[in-house]
Amino acid sequence: MKTFCLILLLTITIYPQWQTDHIETDINVANAISYDIFTNRYGSHIIVHNAYSLYYYKIDTEGDIITSYTLEDIPPRQGTDLITPSICGNENNIYVVYRIAGTNNIRIKYSTDGGDTWNLHPAVNPAVVANSIESVVSENNLL
Repeated sequence: MKTFCLILLLTITIYPQWQTDHIETDINVANAISYDIFTNRYGSHIIVHNAYSLYYYKIDTEGDIITSYTLEDIPPRQGTDLITPSICGNENNIYVVYRIAGTNNIRIKYSTDGGDTWNLHPAVNPAVVANSIESVVSENNLL
């Protein structure tokens, strides 16, 4: 009987920790090539890469869209695409880093107010063209 009670107690205490709740949102990712997410005190920040466009969404803990913004929209006739967009940040700043295919320019869009407004950082032109890009913030600096 003691063994049964111990197993029951462990099951009741441990099992809920394995369950993960999820939220649903109205963000359409059916045609997404890629997407990325970063979360801070302002909410969850999601970028969605669809063909020739890059969209930003800020959602709350219920999955409701607080803010949406088109970060990049390239006309398809130019025949270019975005390369590996990624999002990162810290307490106040959010960075979206990506490259336009066929160029050496790495674009950095950033927000200093939790995703409400966005600015374009001066262009970065590396000597070597990367096939993929990952953004990281450490000690308030974009690496």
